[in-house]
Amino acid sequence: MLKKIRIQNFKCLQDTEDMEIRPITFLVGPNSSGKSSVFQAILALKQTVESSDMRSPLILQDYIDLGSYKDVFYKHDTDKDIKIDFENLNLNKWSIAYAIQEDKERPGRIFVKSLEFFDKQLPSIIFSLLGSFFSSGELKIVREKGNSPFIGKLKIVREQGRPYHKIELEGLEDVSEILLNLEKFYLIEPRKTLSMWGKEFSSISRKELLLLFSLSSLLRDKTEELFDHIYHIGPLRDEPERVYSASGAYPQSVGKHGQWTIDIIQYNEEIGGIIKSWLEKFNISIDFALEELKKGSRRYEVVLRDYFTKTKVNLADVGFGTSQILPIIVQGFTSPENSTLLLEQPEIHLHPKAQCVMGDLLVDIAKTSKRLIVETHSDLLIERVCKHILLKDDTKITPEDIIIYYFEPTKEGATVKPITVNEHAQFENFPEGFFEERFEEALSRAELME
Repeated sequence: MLKKIRIQNFKCLQDTEDMEIRPITFLVGPNSSGKSSVFQAILALKQTVESSDMRSPLILQDYIDLGSYKDVFYKHDTDKDIKIDFENLNLNKWSIAYAIQEDKERPGRIFVKSLEFFDKQLPSIIFSLLGSFFSSGELKIVREKGNSPFIGKLKIVREQGRPYHKIELEGLEDVSEILLNLEKFYLIEPRKTLSMWGKEFSSISRKELLLLFSLSSLLRDKTEELFDHIYHIGPLRDEPERVYSASGAYPQSVGKHGQWTIDIIQYNEEIGGIIKSWLEKFNISIDFALEELKKGSRRYEVVLRDYFTKTKVNLADVGFGTSQILPIIVQGFTSPENSTLLLEQPEIHLHPKAQCVMGDLLVDIAKTSKRLIVETHSDLLIERVCKHILLKDDTKITPEDIIIYYFEPTKEGATVKPITVNEHAQFENFPEGFFEERFEEALSRAELME
């Protein structure tokens, strides 16, 4: 799951600085202040990693539509690199950094300029690319040691007119230790002796090529590992339908609009009970069932029992808010541990009381070893989450479980200011403009009453 992110020169974000991702991370601020750009940066890389098109190192349309290549650069300045840094929270503490730049030789295209992996325990691996993930390029293997972090460089180049590669090694002090670390940690077997690695080759053997491609595959695998468990739910979920047709697929994601929610429910035996419990907490229904209209028809209706009248009703008859809640419940409790959920305005179409219950739901999801990044305009939602710091039951959280980022538009792009919460569930170091509207309205009413 994500631990940190930093975004530079992407859309309205000149530099977010390091943004720590906690179990519940809120993004708040005025409209068009840059909150959505954080999601867009993550999703642009996710859809790129998942794409089978190796010719397109940054996919601009799929989960999101980012427009043309110029639209993704800060102030449309294509001379500057877009850089997106991630740190993944797992045993190996992988950090991934992308630098994206316009291809001057092919106007209208952009390419991944560099892709860097950093492991705090073992060597840093940097793969600088010349166009796509598997183009010829430069691979640097570095292990930190005292004040001399750069120990050696393995440079892979394709000689013009030759179907071979050349290996050059520069400034190597401890090649054997580097290779042993690679063999032990990455399960890659170095095929040559130390003396042979110290030479320059006009070509390399198939075994050496296997090593090099194993390294590049490692980079790809680690990238996919990070993005596979990122799930996004957009601000406008699909309207409820009276009848749902099963697709026969078993998706892992409910989809941006919640369009695959029913497919997941159909194949997950445990989620029905969880949905029933939460719909009751929202005062919507005391029961939940997915009923097939006719055996073998693969056409279903979602049946609830009204919380107040106890009448059996179809999902389409209980209001729009229920269909907005369902995808969040389903994605939250069916995604695997260590997942990161990107939620846009989970409070949309919800009554203020239901917005508070949504806060309880987010806490419950986060407690299943997941991280939530939530864009919201609801102060009630945030205050309910913070309330759990003061509770004494199993829903209690700590101040370290929450962080809020306030986005403010300026002439130089969006600024991002972190807001923390103390042990008394009070906001600390909050900037001017942070949910001050309620106070201003109360003050205005008081002045009118004088």
